[in-house]
Amino acid sequence: LACILGGRYLHLIGRELAIIIGLLFILASDWLYWLSTFKNPTAFLIASFIAQMIGGLGSGINAVASMAMVVSSSKPSEREQNIGLIEMATGIGFLLGPIWGSAMYQMGGYSAPFGSQVSSEHRLTCWFFSPVLRNFVPVLRHRAQAGPRPTVG
Repeated sequence: LACILGGRYLHLIGRELAIIIGLLFILASDWLYWLSTFKNPTAFLIASFIAQMIGGLGSGINAVASMAMVVSSSKPSEREQNIGLIEMATGIGFLLGPIWGSAMYQMGGYSAPFGSQVSSEHRLTCWFFSPVLRNFVPVLRHRAQAGPRPTVG
C-alpha cells in the first residue's frame, strides 16, 4: 500500500525528500520498538503493530523513491544492472539482518538490536538529510508556488 501511495505522489515532493521522509518513518518505528518496555502484553502488542505499520510505510516510500532515483539517473544500458544491485543489497540485508539482530539480542537483550539500528539509521538520515535539504529547500518553495506537476499517461 505504501509503495502505491509513494509512487502516486512521488512527483509532488521529489525523490530525495521522499527518501528522507521514508528514513524518518523507519527511524520513528525503530524508536518505538526500542523504547517499548511495556509490562502489559496487550499494550506491547499494540505498540508493535503500530511500529510495524510506521516502518512499513517508510520502507514502501523508500523502495519507490530509491528505485525511481536509480532508474532516472542510470544510462539505459546500465539500468538493469543497477536495479540488480539494489535487489542484491536488499537480499544481503535480509540475509545478514537476522544474524546481526540475533547477535545483538544475545549481547544486550530485546532492545539492543533496535538501539543499534536506531543509531545507524540516525547517522544515515543525518548524512543524507544535510546536503539534500540544503539543495532542495528552494526547490520545494518553487514547487509550492507552482502547484502540482502534470502527470504523464
